[in-house]
Parts: sequence; structure tokens; C-alpha cells
Amino acid sequence: EVRPPQVEFGAYDMVVDGLRAQLKSTCLKDSMGVRLNRRGGKGKSRQHHLTEFDILIHKGMDKAFGEICCLHVVPIAELFIREKVGQQHLKNGCLTFYRPAIVPVGKQRIAYAWQTEYRFDPKTLLHDKREQERLAGIFERCQVFRERLTLTASDIV
Repeated sequence: EVRPPQVEFGAYDMVVDGLRAQLKSTCLKDSMGVRLNRRGGKGKSRQHHLTEFDILIHKGMDKAFGEICCLHVVPIAELFIREKVGQQHLKNGCLTFYRPAIVPVGKQRIAYAWQTEYRFDPKTLLHDKREQERLAGIFERCQVFRERLTLTASDIV
């Protein structure tokens, strides 16, 4: 089930199977950064809180052909581990995505390596049962994380 958010101008763009999804789209040459910061007050930006969305869906467009070349479906828990959300003391809310055919060198290899778990080929995803199951597993992990986060928050109150 896909539906629009209940709150306009909120931290998420749509709801997919009950998960609040933040959508990003970029034209990829070799790599492209997406901003994950949220506008705060007085023109300042801040990182998203862990409770503002559940999953990031990034659509990478091939600049030359104008078609989707890759899809990244990343749980917010992974973004938290990578210090891209929920770390209020950090200012860097930029996440660089890499094309599947590009293997970066140096520090970028670490980012490339963890992203492979969340990267999908849209053409393969339509027909490949294993890829569909892998995607379903990511959604299930997001649901579990959201439930645990909700329980933890209710314990604090």
C-alpha cells in the first residue's frame, strides 16, 4: 500500500506499507550526494530525528539516458549508525550514493560496501523473487526497529 502523508510539509513524503518514507532523487554520473538535513527555524538546518521517518528511498537516475539506474532502500537505523540522522551535534547530513558500476577508492569504499546491501536494480527487482524477498526483509527490519523505538520512547515517558 502506498499513500501520501497525513501531514503536508512533514519529514516524510509518502507512506509505503505503513512505513514513513523519505524520498530522494538524483542524477548519477559516478556518485551524487543527497541532503538529509531538515530545515529548522531561522534558516538553519538540523539532522532528522529517529522518529521522523522510517526508511529512505533514493532513486538514482542515469544522466545520459534519463532512466532509473539504481534504487537504494535504506532503513533509518542504518542512517543512524552512519551518523546521518539523529546526531544533533553533527552538521553533516549529506549521504553520497554510488552507481553500481563504480567502485570507489579510499574511504569511499566503506560507504560503497554498506550501500550494496540496500541497492537494487529496478529492472531486476520487477522479476527476481530473491531481490523482492530482500526488499521485503528490509521493510520488515524497519517495522521491527520502529516498534522497538516506540516501546523505548513510551518507557521514558
